[in-house]
Amino acid sequence: QARSIVPTQNGFQVVKSVTLPNGKVKVRYQQMYHGLPVFNTSVVATQTEKGIGQVYGMLAQQIDSDVVSTSPQVEQKQAVSIALTHYQQQNPSLTSADLVTENERAQLMVRL
Repeated sequence: QARSIVPTQNGFQVVKSVTLPNGKVKVRYQQMYHGLPVFNTSVVATQTEKGIGQVYGMLAQQIDSDVVSTSPQVEQKQAVSIALTHYQQQNPSLTSADLVTENERAQLMVRL
Protein backbone atom coordinates (compact mmCIF):
# COMPACT_ATOMS: atom_id res chain seq x y z
CA GLN A 1 0.00 0.00 0.00
CA ALA A 2 2.82 2.36 -0.78
CA ARG A 3 0.50 4.60 -2.81
CA SER A 4 -2.35 4.71 -0.27
CA ILE A 5 -4.15 8.03 -0.02
CA VAL A 6 -5.29 7.34 3.55
CA PRO A 7 -3.51 6.31 6.76
CA THR A 8 -2.43 2.67 6.83
CA GLN A 9 -5.03 1.71 9.45
CA ASN A 10 -7.64 2.45 6.76
CA GLY A 11 -6.26 0.38 3.92
CA PHE A 12 -7.76 -0.95 0.73
CA GLN A 13 -7.99 -4.52 -0.51
CA VAL A 14 -8.32 -5.50 -4.17
CA VAL A 15 -11.75 -7.00 -4.86
CA LYS A 16 -11.68 -7.29 -8.64
CA SER A 17 -9.42 -6.37 -11.52
CA VAL A 18 -10.40 -6.12 -15.21
CA THR A 19 -8.11 -5.43 -18.17
CA LEU A 20 -9.81 -3.43 -20.91
CA PRO A 21 -9.09 -3.90 -24.65
CA ASN A 22 -7.15 -0.60 -24.66
CA GLY A 23 -4.72 -1.99 -22.06
CA LYS A 24 -6.06 0.02 -19.13
CA VAL A 25 -6.75 -1.92 -15.96
CA LYS A 26 -9.75 -1.11 -13.77
CA VAL A 27 -9.26 -2.20 -10.16
CA ARG A 28 -11.99 -2.16 -7.49
CA TYR A 29 -10.76 -1.77 -3.92
CA GLN A 30 -12.73 -2.42 -0.72
CA GLN A 31 -11.96 -0.08 2.17
CA MET A 32 -10.76 -1.94 5.26
CA TYR A 33 -10.56 -0.83 8.89
CA HIS A 34 -8.45 -2.93 11.26
CA GLY A 35 -8.81 -5.86 8.86
CA LEU A 36 -12.60 -5.53 8.50
CA PRO A 37 -14.43 -4.35 5.37
CA VAL A 38 -16.20 -1.00 5.72
CA PHE A 39 -19.83 -1.35 4.60
CA ASN A 40 -20.81 0.46 1.39
CA THR A 41 -17.34 1.78 0.58
CA SER A 42 -15.18 1.01 -2.42
CA VAL A 43 -13.13 2.86 -4.97
CA VAL A 44 -12.25 2.07 -8.57
CA ALA A 45 -8.88 3.09 -9.96
CA THR A 46 -7.74 3.15 -13.57
CA GLN A 47 -4.17 1.96 -14.06
CA THR A 48 -2.13 2.57 -17.20
CA GLU A 49 1.53 2.12 -18.00
CA LYS A 50 2.00 5.67 -16.62
CA GLY A 51 0.56 4.66 -13.23
CA ILE A 52 -2.75 5.17 -11.45
CA GLY A 53 -5.00 7.71 -13.14
CA GLN A 54 -8.66 8.17 -12.37
CA VAL A 55 -9.93 7.17 -8.94
CA TYR A 56 -13.59 7.39 -7.97
CA GLY A 57 -15.92 5.88 -5.41
CA MET A 58 -17.01 6.14 -1.79
CA LEU A 59 -14.74 6.01 1.22
CA ALA A 60 -15.20 6.75 4.90
CA GLN A 61 -12.95 9.22 6.66
CA GLN A 62 -12.08 9.64 10.34
CA ILE A 63 -13.44 6.20 11.21
CA ASP A 64 -11.58 6.30 14.54
CA SER A 65 -13.89 9.05 15.77
CA ASP A 66 -17.01 6.97 14.97
CA VAL A 67 -15.98 3.41 15.84
CA VAL A 68 -15.36 2.58 19.48
CA SER A 69 -14.65 -1.12 18.98
CA THR A 70 -14.35 -3.62 16.15
CA SER A 71 -15.43 -6.52 18.38
CA PRO A 72 -18.71 -8.13 17.31
CA GLN A 73 -21.77 -7.26 19.39
CA VAL A 74 -23.63 -10.47 18.40
CA GLU A 75 -22.59 -13.97 17.36
CA GLN A 76 -22.82 -15.02 13.69
CA LYS A 77 -25.89 -17.23 14.14
CA GLN A 78 -27.64 -14.47 16.07
CA ALA A 79 -26.85 -11.97 13.30
CA VAL A 80 -28.41 -14.26 10.68
CA SER A 81 -31.46 -14.76 12.90
CA ILE A 82 -31.86 -10.99 13.37
CA ALA A 83 -31.60 -10.44 9.61
CA LEU A 84 -34.22 -13.11 8.87
CA THR A 85 -36.59 -11.70 11.50
CA HIS A 86 -36.18 -8.21 10.06
CA TYR A 87 -36.81 -9.50 6.54
CA GLN A 88 -39.96 -11.28 7.72
CA GLN A 89 -41.20 -8.09 9.39
CA GLN A 90 -40.60 -6.13 6.19
CA ASN A 91 -42.43 -8.77 4.11
CA PRO A 92 -45.44 -9.82 6.22
CA SER A 93 -47.15 -11.58 3.31
CA LEU A 94 -44.45 -14.29 3.31
CA THR A 95 -45.03 -17.42 5.36
CA SER A 96 -42.33 -19.43 7.13
CA ALA A 97 -42.51 -21.93 4.27
CA ASP A 98 -41.62 -19.11 1.85
CA LEU A 99 -38.48 -18.28 3.82
CA VAL A 100 -36.26 -21.17 2.85
CA THR A 101 -32.64 -20.12 3.26
CA GLU A 102 -29.46 -21.57 1.82
CA ASN A 103 -25.80 -20.89 2.42
CA GLU A 104 -26.43 -18.76 5.50
CA ARG A 105 -23.35 -16.79 6.43
CA ALA A 106 -22.47 -13.60 8.21
CA GLN A 107 -19.46 -11.34 7.76
CA LEU A 108 -18.24 -8.92 10.38
CA MET A 109 -18.10 -5.42 8.88
CA VAL A 110 -17.72 -1.84 10.02
CA ARG A 111 -20.93 0.07 9.35
CA LEU A 112 -21.07 3.81 9.89
